[in-house]
Amino acid sequence: IRTKDLRRRVSETAELKENMLPVLGISGAKVIQFLNKLLILAENFYDKTGEDRRRPSGYMDCMKLFLRTAIGVLLSGLFAQAPVQAKGNHAGIELISNLWSMSYPDRPSSALSKEETVDVFQAPEDVASGFTVRMDISLCMPTSERKLLEIPGVMDVLIRQHDPLDRTRQNYPSYRMPDGSVPVLEARLWLYQSPDGNAEAMTVGIPMAMLDNPAGRHEVVLTFSGAKWTMYVDNVLMDNDFPLGYPRFSPEPSWRIDCAYVNSAELYFPAVGAERTENPEKSYAPVQYWTPTGHNAWVGDVVSIFHEGTYHLFTCMTAVATRVSSEGEAIISNIFPQETLYIGQNMNLPFLLMSNGRLSARVHLL
Repeated sequence: IRTKDLRRRVSETAELKENMLPVLGISGAKVIQFLNKLLILAENFYDKTGEDRRRPSGYMDCMKLFLRTAIGVLLSGLFAQAPVQAKGNHAGIELISNLWSMSYPDRPSSALSKEETVDVFQAPEDVASGFTVRMDISLCMPTSERKLLEIPGVMDVLIRQHDPLDRTRQNYPSYRMPDGSVPVLEARLWLYQSPDGNAEAMTVGIPMAMLDNPAGRHEVVLTFSGAKWTMYVDNVLMDNDFPLGYPRFSPEPSWRIDCAYVNSAELYFPAVGAERTENPEKSYAPVQYWTPTGHNAWVGDVVSIFHEGTYHLFTCMTAVATRVSSEGEAIISNIFPQETLYIGQNMNLPFLLMSNGRLSARVHLL
């Protein structure tokens, strides 16, 4: 370690201390202050002894190793764990709370319990106003598919084992149990888009491994608002989708529960609105590489917001790459999906296409 390098490290550590002390707390501050003093002492030692005068080689090697290790661990560890609101050039975002509360009416439209597992209720006059189902359930690891609740022809709630290799649509295998299994909790809503009588199921669900206590008691709320189909578990929004069409209730609709799993259930017409609840503990995340938490939540291709009189539109364009075939023809390939067609030879902007895990030959981006 040269004296010049040591002075630079002392300067960097002093700057680090200035930026990080307000957010590291007492223990982190003391560590930085101690290391800063140690570096200053080491610099004074080198200034007095000079570069050509050496202590025993073993002593010097230990000194160098200690300083390098201490600096490396401190810098990497503190920057990795420090809150992103630290001063300096550290950019971060404050995450909004994902806790929700609902104001339920005094009496539900229908209620079920372990003693009364089936009931008939009056169909809503305006199905577009939606409905809410509130359940108190005791989960366990399923060995087969079991329906916990069902409104025949309208919706059902079930638990099942999911294929650990199947990531289509819901991406359930992103959360697995310690044994590698992927038990899931799902709710399906049957939607009719046209008068031809055909219905399609829209599913919201979660891998049970997301829960702090997968095999335990939970409150599950399912809401169809007309525009959203949403699942809440223990007041946390876990999954939602945006339906096209509406469910159809029979003239005398009924519903039932499996009392082996469901302790009680309540049905509300119209849908009960949800309000976001502030989390007393603020949470932050770095801007770079940030993505929403959850098993199937990602940053959208297009995000638009209106803020302080300005409309902002953020877009992520799908890459379209071209290459020249051996016959001299230009081929365009849209990465998602992998389809090809022939176009003219007007190409520019060299680009490398990643395809099937391997880097292809030189291509061009239109």
